[in-house]
This record gives sequence, C-alpha cells and structure tokens, in this order.
Amino acid sequence: MEEVLLSATVVFCSPCSGDNIAKHYNNLLVLMQQVGTLEVEEQNIVAEDYKNDVGNTPLQSHFQQVIERAPLDLDGEENNYHAPAFIARLAKYFLPHATLWSGLMLGDIGHHGTGSAYQHFSKIYKEVSQSNKQKGPVKNIRRRQSKIEGPIWNQLNPSEITAPRRLSKTPKVSMLQQILHQDFWLTSDVIDLAGYIMAKENEHIDGFQSVLPFSAIANGGIVGTPQKKFVQILHIRQNHWITVSNIFCDENQLSVYDSKSAPLDARTLQTLSWMVRPQSDHFDVLQPAVQQQSNFSNCGLFSIAFAYALCKGHPPELCMFNEGRLRAQLYSSLTKQSITFSMKTREGEAEANVTKTEVPVYCVCRTAHYKELMVQCSKCQQWYHPTCVHIPRTVIGNDQVWQCATCH
Repeated sequence: MEEVLLSATVVFCSPCSGDNIAKHYNNLLVLMQQVGTLEVEEQNIVAEDYKNDVGNTPLQSHFQQVIERAPLDLDGEENNYHAPAFIARLAKYFLPHATLWSGLMLGDIGHHGTGSAYQHFSKIYKEVSQSNKQKGPVKNIRRRQSKIEGPIWNQLNPSEITAPRRLSKTPKVSMLQQILHQDFWLTSDVIDLAGYIMAKENEHIDGFQSVLPFSAIANGGIVGTPQKKFVQILHIRQNHWITVSNIFCDENQLSVYDSKSAPLDARTLQTLSWMVRPQSDHFDVLQPAVQQQSNFSNCGLFSIAFAYALCKGHPPELCMFNEGRLRAQLYSSLTKQSITFSMKTREGEAEANVTKTEVPVYCVCRTAHYKELMVQCSKCQQWYHPTCVHIPRTVIGNDQVWQCATCH
C-alpha cells in the first residue's frame, strides 16, 4: 500500500510532467495487478485503537511520511493528472482508518465493534447499499480525449519521425532487495533502471526508452521511433513484459522475444508499429521461439536477459539462461550498475521456429489500428485519423464523400 500511495502522490501532486510522472503512472498499473498480503497478526489489532473517527492515528502519521517523501516533478510541461486535492482528501478521510474502510468494502462492519468509528462507517455502508444506481451517463469524463476537432499533435507533424528519448537520470528503485523474492513482479522502475544501465553500456544501440510513455499511446501519446538498430522492453496487456528489437531483422521488420509466447493483441501491435512506422502498407512482426518462464512472475527477468543477449550480439532464441539464478544476477547487476547474466549459447545450431505476423499501417502517422476512429478517403481508399489530419466534423460518422489532401 505504501508503494501505491507513493506513486499516486507523484502522479497527482506533481505540477509538472517529467520522468517521475511516467515511471510512477505505470507503477500504479503494475502494483494494482498484484495481490497483497497482511503482515499484521490479527490478535495484535485492538478494536479500541480505532474508536475515534477524527484526529491523528498511527496510520495517518505513517502514510503522511510516505506522501512527504514522494519525488515530485517540478520542471517540465504541465501535468494533466495534477489533482493535489485528491491526495489531501485521501490522507484526511481514508488513510487514518484504512483498515476500517477496507472492511467497509467487504460489507457492514458495524457488528464488529461499538466505537464511534464502527457506527459511522456502518451508517455510510447502509446509505450506499440502499441508494439507487446512478442513472444516465457521466458527463465531462475524458472530455479532452473524446472531442474531435482536428489534429492533437500540436507543433509536431504526424508524418515526421520523433527521435527516441532516453532517461536522463538514474531511475530510483525503492527496496531493491524485493527482486530476490521469487514471486515479486518487476516494476517499471526496475525495468527502467536496467534499461538505463544497458543504454549507457551500449550507446551504439538505439531504443531503451522509459517503458511508461508507451502506455499512453492509445490516448494520443507520442513516443520516439528508432532510426537504427534498437532494443526496447515493453509492458503489454497490463501484466506482462516483452523485449522488442530490430537487431537480426530486415527492413520493416522487428522481433518480439516473449517468455510466454502469447498471441499479440491489437493494442500491442499498434505499440509495435511506433517502433517502425514504415512508408509501405505494412510491417512484419517475428516471434522466435525463446526460452519460456516456469512461473507467472519471471517475465520481467527474461525481458532484461533477452535485451542483454541482444546487446552482446546473440539471438535470444539461441540462448539459455539459468532461470533459478536470474534474480540474484539481476540484483547484483543493478547494485553494481552493470548488467551481466550467465548464459549458454547455441550458435551454429538449427534456427528456432519463428512465427510471422503481417501488420497493416494507416494514415500519415503510419501506425497500426487499435480502436481509434478513422475515416476513409473516397478516392484512394486509404484510412486517416481525425487526430492526424483535418477532417470536417460533418464527414465523421456520415456517408459524406471526403478526399484526403493528396487526392483533393
């Protein structure tokens, strides 16, 4: 819960948007997927400790310290998530009695105690449980994203290539020793730190951008497109790490190294298209058969190991890692600020099986389609995003004839 609060404070209290916003936004996505454990023995909890619903409590003081040490972004562009009142109200009304509110989510806790806090929360529970469901749509939610009034690229041209932006500072990772726990899922901070170190050790290789900006692509976000051989680790489907690279690939191709070899969904394919943005009508995604993880939590370890192999000039599909030692080796690497994994290579042996997927791209931005609105030119039959080119509002959603700038 401390990590969730720390990341939420950075995201909602930072007046500006910088590296910390990007990292902690994805941290929230990752942490909310994890299952927590209660480390306090039940017999140590005394009901009378929570009999007052106002005033300071041990929990309030503890979480306030977490909030105060959050590394806020104070320089850069305006933070769209800036809502400091949210954290302030969270600290005032929820955190002092977090255990009681958690109980409230499970049902009426009024029968568990007689203190004023129990009675107060029990009353709230009854009011909520007896209230009618909200009728009608909620207005003004994500209004900026839903408006269609023209391109959202501001001063950027969607047909031009933006250079990759690597992290300029060493990412900070709290409680690094957690990596050694066999069930710990690597967070974006850990992945970014490994990528930052490999980027410094392999300046001739492009990519190694922070993993956070890629999660914003579906909402109109923009990431850099490498112009030479690159390595990039991505977080997909909100619960899995993969490694992407065009090393050992031909033009308009990239390889995905996945320790679970799962099918790629449309959103992931769109994210991959930002790594290529070809002028042709498609690009190819190759999925070589690489070493597979033996549990649910090692995908991040393998994504870093695959990236390390690529940097050393070895195809990951011809490499074998000692899975049981990956955590210790990663911990040692991050501590020493130099990534090193022991591996056995099978150079010269028959190539591994490779799955190939052809991915079509559209519009002047040359990216794959996910769920966003597109309009077809009536002459060349090509599809375009209203967020990339000017398309009259009267055309959108109607059968009106429209021609792109090339055909007009």
